Amino acid sequence: MTGERGQASVEYTALLAVVAVLFAAVLLSDLPPPEAPSWLAAAMCAAWKGDRCAPSTELTRPPVALGARPASVAVNLSALPGAGPAAARVLDRLPPAEGLRLAERHPEIVGPLDGAPPPMRYAANRVLMERAVADLDAEVARIDREIARHRAAIAAGADLLARIRSGERNRELLASRSRRFSRWVADPRRNFLLFDPRGDGRVAEVVGDLDGAPHVAVMVPGTGSDIDNFDDHLAPRAHELRAAARRHAGADVAVVAWLGYDPPDTIPGAALGGRARNGGQALSRFVESVEVRGDPHTTVVGHSYGSVTTGNAAAGWRMPADDVVFTGSPGTGGRRRDVSALGGGSRFWAGEAPYDLVAPAPVHGEAPGDPGFGARLFDASGEERPPNQVVHNHQSYYRRGSASMRNLANIAGAWPDDVTPPPPRRPLLPRSRGFW
Repeated sequence: MTGERGQASVEYTALLAVVAVLFAAVLLSDLPPPEAPSWLAAAMCAAWKGDRCAPSTELTRPPVALGARPASVAVNLSALPGAGPAAARVLDRLPPAEGLRLAERHPEIVGPLDGAPPPMRYAANRVLMERAVADLDAEVARIDREIARHRAAIAAGADLLARIRSGERNRELLASRSRRFSRWVADPRRNFLLFDPRGDGRVAEVVGDLDGAPHVAVMVPGTGSDIDNFDDHLAPRAHELRAAARRHAGADVAVVAWLGYDPPDTIPGAALGGRARNGGQALSRFVESVEVRGDPHTTVVGHSYGSVTTGNAAAGWRMPADDVVFTGSPGTGGRRRDVSALGGGSRFWAGEAPYDLVAPAPVHGEAPGDPGFGARLFDASGEERPPNQVVHNHQSYYRRGSASMRNLANIAGAWPDDVTPPPPRRPLLPRSRGFW
């Protein structure tokens, strides 16, 4: 009974937080203040009490008015326990048109809010992208002016040449991002649950129908992944996994290319576990928000350092996934020696490509591809090359037509009996049960 009361308290606290933030957002909008409390009170009552609420017409009124960019209400609701289900209970009550108005008026709240209806998040993140494009274009113009000034004054000192070159590199990076984000905004087939261009960037794209598909696969990338190479690596892999699931398993799988954390930029940085621990918490929250919406069969596929992040989500935050897959994994985080340390409730799989030099190295605990770890092993063969081509072999898990992709498709499509085991082969490197 105490546990039930505690859970109810968490749920009610989360609900109050969601409504409070929406209340603040509305007060900063063009809506006359006297209308805001009644609309939010009606929304909260409808979400908390359901049919026991008195009839109200407030929910049929537009909650916000479109216009100039409003003041920002910078609150990260997704970090609050239970915020995802609470957001779903409040926002699912809104008529679609009103939900979209709210998303477009306050995208900084709705865009990253796990639990908000996907159409609202799609619309909010498009607005955030449009703002990012405008901000980037303004910064490009500012740098152009600065470069022009430096060129005019180059005779004043040799250090100006270095500053110009630095400005040109920075300008090209920003201009490249602006062009990329503009393409995303212009393509109606692309839908994003998360968009944050700061630093290396965070982004999550949905391939397929997240609300309608019976299966959802979440792909978690590793070292070197960022918003600038998203279209070159993670996004096409998501499309290939969805196509492979239809081709091999006959399954409708919505795939989320999830770059919701900041992976290391370099191999030395990948030896540290802090980013994987932080990313694991964010990943678990995201998967929980997916499970809330229709309870689909959920698979999480972590590659390389992304498998360390996935392991932390499973062990440290009890990520509610049905299947968890580690590919090219140097460990699952901490000093975990076997699958029992990851918690129950999920089937755990591991695949190692031939000549992948990363997978046998237990940098972050015992490698899950070791038979002694206890995960279900599958054939992860791809388009392998000689052992000296380390990067290619480590990235070979998602090759079209490979045994690895076929097995990933069967796991994501809930056909575990069709997954094939790895062929017997001599290990490329000796196994070690020590830790770095």
